[in-house]
Amino acid sequence: MEHINQTLLTFLSISSELDKAYHQAALKLGLSDSKMNILYLLSHKPYSQKQICELSGMSKQTVNSALKDLIAEGIIEPQLGVRHEQIKLTDKGDELIDSKLSLLIRAENSVIAQWSESERRQLIELNQKFLTAFLAELAKF
Repeated sequence: MEHINQTLLTFLSISSELDKAYHQAALKLGLSDSKMNILYLLSHKPYSQKQICELSGMSKQTVNSALKDLIAEGIIEPQLGVRHEQIKLTDKGDELIDSKLSLLIRAENSVIAQWSESERRQLIELNQKFLTAFLAELAKF
């Protein structure tokens, strides 16, 4: 049996703790994880359901269910007549972003602001390097 490298165990543990932290943030904001992830994306610009799935890593079923709820709550709406129908925030959705999700974004920005530009680049580069190599390894089986 192949043993797991200690560095990988630490990396996976940190990744798991980060997932837990975002879950706690969602709970504190009164949102499900899927709704928070969708609103986070839509706070930047409208996206199609397919794009939301691709960017968030959530399944089509999970995204569809959350979108239905958010539409019913009047937080988002489809942009009709647009090719590859885009989902956008309503005024109520914008208010929700301003009152709740902005707290999360502010916390993230505060953390990143404490790092040097070099540390920021390193975070992105090493995560991208791991992802690329891992996907190449997965393609082998």
